[in-house]
Amino acid sequence: MAKLTIAVAAPVALSVAGTPLPAQDAQPLSTHAQPAARPAAPPAAAEAAAGSVVGALGYMSPAQLKGQDVDESTDVFSLGAVLYETLAGRPAFPGRTAAERIAAILNADPPPLAGQGIPAELNAVLSRAFSKDRARRYPSAAAFLTDLRAVASGEFVAVLPDTLAVIDFQNLSQNADDAWIGSGIAESLAIDLARVPGLEIVAREKVLSFRPAAGSANPLEPAEIGRRLGCRGALSRG
Repeated sequence: MAKLTIAVAAPVALSVAGTPLPAQDAQPLSTHAQPAARPAAPPAAAEAAAGSVVGALGYMSPAQLKGQDVDESTDVFSLGAVLYETLAGRPAFPGRTAAERIAAILNADPPPLAGQGIPAELNAVLSRAFSKDRARRYPSAAAFLTDLRAVASGEFVAVLPDTLAVIDFQNLSQNADDAWIGSGIAESLAIDLARVPGLEIVAREKVLSFRPAAGSANPLEPAEIGRRLGCRGALSRG
């Protein structure tokens, strides 16, 4: 299993966001512990008998949590979690308890990164690194870093998966009492479309993170929301 080092990966990701990384912050990262004896694990670590689950909660891939065989794509998932937390200042898969963090990894997607100096393309790269399906994830750290460098240089071209974001329909009646209808329609459509074979629907929580604030004069266009979410299409009505 590959041993990944933040000293190599983090400067690439942070340079994408225009954030310098002090040299003293570069620390080696090993996402898999070896069978040899080691000091007692910290509270954030989860460990079971040999051959089952070993790793740090919040950074383990779905396969690790399920005790399945792992490959280099598991390291990519873990490295993605570290980079996300470095850039966002918050965990990619948060939770107050171990159960909540495990549930987040298995069932939720991190909110897209946003802010000054963070290109939308970076979310497409992280989205692939966090894919629940290992076949859709980067097969190696080298492939992951290649795309991070492409984002930093402005040469990244996303190969978008067959995913669709269903965005709240606009309330054209201007009646505040009807505002819930557009959201309800979008949620119902997302549930129905999720049954279509081969089509993946972006998690509702991720779409809602782009909901404009009340009275916002410049809401994002659906196509821009879809691009920032790293999906192939966006469905809306306005």
